Amino acid sequence: MKHINYTHLSELFISERDKKIYDRMISKRQLDTEQLSELYALNLLLGKELYLIIYQLEKLFKYKFHQKMVSKLGSPNWFNTIEWSDEVLHILENKASIMPNPITPEHLWDALPLAFLKHLFDHEYVHTLFYDGIDTLFDNYPQKLKLHRSTLKKIIARAGILKNEIVFGNVIINSGQLLLHDYRKFMQFIYWLDKDYFFMTARLTRFIDYYRMLVELDKKG
Repeated sequence: MKHINYTHLSELFISERDKKIYDRMISKRQLDTEQLSELYALNLLLGKELYLIIYQLEKLFKYKFHQKMVSKLGSPNWFNTIEWSDEVLHILENKASIMPNPITPEHLWDALPLAFLKHLFDHEYVHTLFYDGIDTLFDNYPQKLKLHRSTLKKIIARAGILKNEIVFGNVIINSGQLLLHDYRKFMQFIYWLDKDYFFMTARLTRFIDYYRMLVELDKKG
């Protein structure tokens, strides 16, 4: 296993808020204060790996779902046929208003955030989007288990929250084992959608390597 290069880490800026979080982690895990740079590096590395996985999850789901709805409704502008809630319609209108013209359905759909995607699983869309739509995308979902909207929505919603945390450079490793749970759920979601995409993503990510480093850091403390 390759080791992290900590050169110049001490020169990187850590905000006072983040420093307090790291200090609590160091105290709780009984680490040496010198290990702050290791925690900082692992936060960046684990964030990078999770961002890659979330990106893969989002792109794959968007592609498969869009293709499904185009096939189902016969138009790439299928979301104009859905009676959206006020909250979701606001998201659509806001996104459309800041995009350069001409706006194609494909470009708008691709630009929509995860905050929008989680609403696809809301109860009011169970007949227009879920049945014969979202529920048919997960070819590898265990046949013995019922596919629940709430299960899928929780994964998408969590992916959206974590993506924002990573983008804004927030500390995520203080979540501990929750990060490993997130990783497994996101990878499981990808597997349910497409086995080949799952194995490709698994080859690309080093999340487990970096997570093991975080665990080993605790043991050293």
